[in-house]
Amino acid sequence: MGGSRAGLISKIQTVCRDLFLSGLIDSHSGNVSVRRGKNILIKKTGAQLRHFSKSDFVEFPLKALSHPGVSSDYLTHRKIYLEVPQAQAVLHAHPPTAVALSLFLNEIKTVDLEGHYYLPCIPVVSVNYKTYAEETRRKLPEVLRKYPVAIVRGHGTFAHGKDLDEALQWTTLVEQVSKIYFLSRLYKKIS
Repeated sequence: MGGSRAGLISKIQTVCRDLFLSGLIDSHSGNVSVRRGKNILIKKTGAQLRHFSKSDFVEFPLKALSHPGVSSDYLTHRKIYLEVPQAQAVLHAHPPTAVALSLFLNEIKTVDLEGHYYLPCIPVVSVNYKTYAEETRRKLPEVLRKYPVAIVRGHGTFAHGKDLDEALQWTTLVEQVSKIYFLSRLYKKIS
């Protein structure tokens, strides 16, 4: 993604505000990164997505295996950028309905028209909580080459896009589709 660092930080603030106001992250959860040529701009560990400043982000070469203060999900974001060529932005959120459904389903098949049009199936990736970081890095890029978003079972979504707006679209769509799926099953049981 092109643009100035200040412009990207401003865009990230807008997207993170939208995630928070939509209930898709809490004050401290989630992560966001943007690819800038051969670099990655990513949130520092412990920085709040709801309120942050430009100093809460670090930028460094995508080839770097580590960087002081970087988010614990950095290596997962890095792996997505390296293995999913179309990924220019990555959002990691914790949409509650989608996470709840991921505990019981191996995939969420959309039942509504809009969801089916954009994303007929949302994959759920299983990982062992004790080896979360390693398994997520290994499994997610393979899934995200085929899908724009996936749910890590019991944890949250990882969405990529050509820009932050597209990654946000996939993240919000997953929660919307999940709510409709849940409500349709609930109404079916009580009717």
